[in-house]
Amino acid sequence: MLTSESQFCCDAFDSCPERTTKEKSRSLSNMGNGSVKPKHSKNPDGHSGNLTTSALRSKVTELERELRRKDAEIQEREYHLKELREQLSKQTVAIAELTEELQNKCIQLNKLQDVVHMQGGSPPQASPDKVPLEVHRKTSGLVSLHSRRGAKAGVSAEPTTRTYDLNKPPEFSFEKARVRKDSR
Repeated sequence: MLTSESQFCCDAFDSCPERTTKEKSRSLSNMGNGSVKPKHSKNPDGHSGNLTTSALRSKVTELERELRRKDAEIQEREYHLKELREQLSKQTVAIAELTEELQNKCIQLNKLQDVVHMQGGSPPQASPDKVPLEVHRKTSGLVSLHSRRGAKAGVSAEPTTRTYDLNKPPEFSFEKARVRKDSR
C-alpha cells in the first residue's frame, strides 16, 4: 500500500523533487541505452575546446572565398553554354538553308535529266518535282545516329556466307545479277 507521503509525491508528480533529481541524473548519463556522451565542439585543427573568434573569422573568409570562386565558375559555364546555344542556332539555320538549296538543285537536276532524255528520244523517267529518296533522307533533319552511312533500306549489315567468304574471291553469276530497265 501507498503511504500518505508517497501518495502526495505521486499526486504532485510534476513538482516532486525526488523525481526531477532522478530524471536529471538519468537523462545526462543514461539516456536511452547509456551510450550517449556529451558532444564537444572542435576547432578546425581537430582539438576540442571553444572556437575562438579569430578562427571563426578565418573560416568565414575561407568560405566566402570558396563561394566567390564557385560563383565565378558558374558564371563562366553559363556564358560558355550561352555561346554554344548561339552557335547551335546558327548552325541549324545554315543547315536549313543548305537543305533548301540542295533540294532546289535536285529539282533542277531532275529537270535537266528530263530534257536530256527528251532530246535523246526516250520518255522522261522522273517528274521535275520528285526528289530522289536518298536526298530526302539526307536532307530531312539531322541524319540519325542509328543509320549506317550509305546503307540501303532492308539490307543487313552482316555479310552472309553464301555471298561473302574471305577464303575465296567473290563470284559473279548472270542468273543472280539484276539489271535495271533504264540502264543503257
